[in-house]
Amino acid sequence: AMLLCQTAIIEKDTGNVSLINTFSGFILREIPGPANPFTVFIQLVGGTGRYEIEARLHDLRRDQIIGMASGMQIEFKDRLRRINVMIPVPPVPLPHDGAYDLVVLANGQIVEKQTFTAKIYRPSPPQEEPEDA
Repeated sequence: AMLLCQTAIIEKDTGNVSLINTFSGFILREIPGPANPFTVFIQLVGGTGRYEIEARLHDLRRDQIIGMASGMQIEFKDRLRRINVMIPVPPVPLPHDGAYDLVVLANGQIVEKQTFTAKIYRPSPPQEEPEDA
């Protein structure tokens, strides 16, 4: 499973995970513009051994990678063990509205992908007050 969220918290005593404000897109005041920082939460199972985790932000319109985070390592000591990975993503400049992919790889192999959108904020027009009768 993979989710994008504002933040993720792991309870110290229980190990339970709380995901705060999951989302599937950004609403920006202007485009191009920066997306707010967020966290990628991914739960991995069924691995064996050590893996290097990498996340790539892929601009689908231009077919190019516009951001990347690497250097995180995990190790499965038991194939049945679940490993929770949280990848903090700093503010990322998004060059246009539309769709983007966030791709997570383990040892260079895609393990999960999440598509999200960016669109410009358009406030609703003010509502007219009804006239007194």
